[in-house]
Amino acid sequence: MFKSRWWPLAAIVLAVFMLMLDATVVTVALPAVGDDLDAGLGGLSWVITSYALTMGLLQLPTGMLADRVGHRRMFYAGVALFSAASLACGLATGIETLLAGRVVQGFAAAILFASTMSLVALTYEGRDRGIAFGVRGMTAGVGVVAGPLVGGALVSGASWRWIFLLNVPVAAVCLLIAWRTLPRTDPPASAGLGFAGFLRPRFLGTQAAAFVVQAGSFALFMYISVYFQDVRGYTAIGAGLALLPGVVPLLLAGPVAGSLMSRVPPRRLVVGGLGLVVLALTWMFLTGTGSGWWALMPGMVVSGFGAGIALPVLGALTVDGPGRLGLAAGINNTVQQLGGGIGVTAYGAVLGAGDFSRGLHWAFLLAAGVTAAGTLAAHAGIKGVR
Repeated sequence: MFKSRWWPLAAIVLAVFMLMLDATVVTVALPAVGDDLDAGLGGLSWVITSYALTMGLLQLPTGMLADRVGHRRMFYAGVALFSAASLACGLATGIETLLAGRVVQGFAAAILFASTMSLVALTYEGRDRGIAFGVRGMTAGVGVVAGPLVGGALVSGASWRWIFLLNVPVAAVCLLIAWRTLPRTDPPASAGLGFAGFLRPRFLGTQAAAFVVQAGSFALFMYISVYFQDVRGYTAIGAGLALLPGVVPLLLAGPVAGSLMSRVPPRRLVVGGLGLVVLALTWMFLTGTGSGWWALMPGMVVSGFGAGIALPVLGALTVDGPGRLGLAAGINNTVQQLGGGIGVTAYGAVLGAGDFSRGLHWAFLLAAGVTAAGTLAAHAGIKGVR
């Protein structure tokens, strides 16, 4: 039954989908949670924040721990812990119990983020590795996008509790596949170039590129959604549909980039992908203040495709070289989260200085400049990689 070489990837992407879905699935369930648990707005906001904050803060230490105890073992522990925490959330009788479960979910998600990236590197080589990274990235994107849709369906058709309880059978299937198919050996903790590898220009250039993908492009998506709703008068669902031109190319480009990695030098793919993002953001700036969807749509398409090309290549480069796969993956995930957080804060300051439409107009130019700087850093640092 488990003869295909892609079964390990099936376990990996199931875990990734589960944890990324839970990052956004609760957004539409918060009113129902508040009514059922008699929780105020402050407590409900922490249902989202506690998960994201815990996951972000613990990725480095959990990555280092995976290098010590084994990536496969950490994967098992992460899936099992995520399942147990989801069960606790689904059975919660008060907001305090729910928040405790979300914190544990965030801890488990931190384990899985680092270990899934490491397991792709340990399981696949050559063209297969590129495809696997592309599919992993695509799955993460699908999970984020599908979260509100799945959450809305479950809340309307059953109960908010099922957004958590559904994770239990999914985790069981994931563990079964992983137990039968994941590689049973890990490299020793001292394998690779060691800590010096994290200071090499190649690794630093890779992380600079990963930072600007989040800071230069993705961080703007939230404000574009606000713009469509508050300025252009879209409904929440309409704004979500309006963002699809930026999301769909992102999902489709990942596997394409992965399949090209064995034939095209990684630097060309990264620089080319980021270059497309720069062009797209510049186009969105040049459309002028208060542009409509039709004017912005080409920029969203090109930006999504460029980011989708760059991200799986950056993931592969991260775990290919410095050794200590868990720490490398933890650094990459932390850098991306920092990029997103700093980008959101910076663009928020620009947008809050005056008229929202004019602020978004200049935010596009700022994002293009940030991405261009990261593109130059990637071109210099990843030089020579074949």
